[in-house]
Amino acid sequence: MKKIIFDTVKNLFLLEEGRLEDNTIIYPTYRTKAERRISEQEAKQVFIHEVIRNGVKYSVETPTRLPYSFSGETLLSGNIDVSTYSPDLREQTNIEFKATNCAYGSIEKDFQKLILEDARGIFFHVIEGSNSGTLPSIFGKYRRAITSISHNSELTLVLVSLRDRFLYYDTFNTLDVKGDSDFFHMESIGKRIIYEADLI
Repeated sequence: MKKIIFDTVKNLFLLEEGRLEDNTIIYPTYRTKAERRISEQEAKQVFIHEVIRNGVKYSVETPTRLPYSFSGETLLSGNIDVSTYSPDLREQTNIEFKATNCAYGSIEKDFQKLILEDARGIFFHVIEGSNSGTLPSIFGKYRRAITSISHNSELTLVLVSLRDRFLYYDTFNTLDVKGDSDFFHMESIGKRIIYEADLI
């Protein structure tokens, strides 16, 4: 899965440059044509392309096994953006995609599904670029969402900055975040950032 993720990121960088040759997806523009719309949909499609290329079984909008109440009302099944499976279908990995410095509530909903479901969880987050406040803001939301969920589970975080050409990649147990106030400190984050030239 790590190779598929890294190849997806490399292809997103190529898409950003308009040089992605074996995939026909493009970024659409807004009505005014002044700027592109970058969303999680492009990342999801590029990821699925890599999943297919590697012959991995997958499903989209996979119903969750547990019911959730995101609005505080009736418990209902949610959906996972993409799930991949081992050849015997016994092992499942759930992947949720997000884009931009989105609202905390949006991240919390995805983290609930990724942490509480009985499967590996990957949160794949794409941003166009960053400034001095972007990463502290995003990782603050990550920490808040993780600490709000009583259950503990392994989680993989993937954060891609298209303009800055870097990838943050880390797999950890959510209990480690709850027990270490410096887990998402900027110095720790910097140690887990991989730049485009170092992607293998």
